Amino acid sequence: MNTWADLRAIRQQGLKPSLPVVVTTDGKRPASLLAEEGCLVVKHQPGEQFPAELLEGLRVWLFVGNCDRSQRVQMLMASKGVKPAEFNAWCECSKRFDSSPVCCKVAHEWQ
Repeated sequence: MNTWADLRAIRQQGLKPSLPVVVTTDGKRPASLLAEEGCLVVKHQPGEQFPAELLEGLRVWLFVGNCDRSQRVQMLMASKGVKPAEFNAWCECSKRFDSSPVCCKVAHEWQ
């Protein structure tokens, strides 16, 4: 499992992962499986600062526990002008990736 410091070191060298950067809060499946396939998996501790700027231009897949957290990450990136090459967040209640996460309650009202 990697840390934000690991990703920062890669970026400071002018490099970027070619496979998606997977951000997880628990390190469990599927993040562990994606790490085995070569994805850079960063374990984020909830409540700690989220260095969104490190995700600029990268393919980003979030597995952060719920859609509210995913929406906050997307809003943080937007507020900092961070534009990932790809952004998807796993929605546990819908069991699917979402490129524009909203809280699950709101999503269910629109279905």
